[in-house]
This record gives sequence, structure tokens and C-alpha cells, in this order.
Amino acid sequence: MRYLFAVSPSLPLVLITLLFSACQQDVPDKNPGLDLNQLNVEQIEQVEIIYSDSAIVRVRISGPLMLNHLNASDPFQEFPQGLKVEFFNPFGLVSSVMTANYAVRYPNTGLTYIRNEVVWRSAEHKTLETPELTWDEREKKVFTQKFAVVTTLVDTVYSHGFQAGQDFRDIKLNAIDGSMNVQEGQQPGTGK
Repeated sequence: MRYLFAVSPSLPLVLITLLFSACQQDVPDKNPGLDLNQLNVEQIEQVEIIYSDSAIVRVRISGPLMLNHLNASDPFQEFPQGLKVEFFNPFGLVSSVMTANYAVRYPNTGLTYIRNEVVWRSAEHKTLETPELTWDEREKKVFTQKFAVVTTLVDTVYSHGFQAGQDFRDIKLNAIDGSMNVQEGQQPGTGK
């Protein structure tokens, strides 16, 4: 006995459609565990950044966590758990140390905004405390318009505004209050 089948020309098209529709899988539009805002962010733990000039270390920045935001037009580095900045003199010795609970650095502008319990201590026993400080790497200066307290071994000065070189020399205070022992020919706060 012989069997004869008639095949319609549209049968292969129907079979292919059924084949692909049977393999269809429900794919969600979004991955619920994926945060699109974090795609361009590098997370670096126990970070240390060293800046040098003519092979001499000038600044060392360290912190428990740095988020490196890789935005093409405006990248920035964020220290959400705080940072420690050590400034070095030309002989490689630490001349001052600054700490804070938060900072954000914009490499394109050379500006770093430091806030939340900013404390700077020098090797000469000078201390600056302020809630906020801006570090301008290009101008090599630090400044704030916020309340600041500058303490030396003999003086305490309160100020609404502060500016100094990044080595915290050439200090300029605005709207000061407090006491300073100054003798003729002596620089305030130095004892020299």
C-alpha cells in the first residue's frame, strides 16, 4: 500500500512560525538587580592616590572607599566614607594631614570639595577645623566661606572664611574673633 501526501506551499512557513513561537521565552524588560546609574562607576576599596612633581611625592590621598564616576563629559571621584590627605614637604616628610568624612574630586576642574568634620593638622601643631573646605589643585590653595577654627600652641582664632596655600601657609582669615599673641616683627600664630 502506498501513501501519498499533498504538501501545501505555506506549510513550511507555518512550521517555522510554530517552531519559533514554541521557543519563546518571557524575557523581562529590565533586570531588577541592575542599577543603570551604577554602570559607569568603578568601586575601589582601600584606595591610595599619590601625586608627585618632578619625582617627589607631594600629596597622598587614601580612603576606605572611592567611587570613580566615569561620566564622559564630567568624571568625578567620590569618597563617601571619608578620606585622609597627607601633604609632603620637598624632603619627603609629612608637613600636614587633612581628614574628612566626605569628599568629591573633579579632575577636569582640579577642584575637590571636602566636607563633614574637616580637620587639618600641621607638623607645626596648627589645626584647622571647619565643616567644609574646597581644595583648588591648579591654584594650589584651600579655602572656605564657612565657620573655621584655627588653633596653634598658644592661640585660638575663630573665623568666618579661610584661605591658605595647599601647604596651609600664608593663611588669610575673614571676620576673625579670638586672641593672638603678636610681638613686633613676629608672624601671628607662629611664635617666631
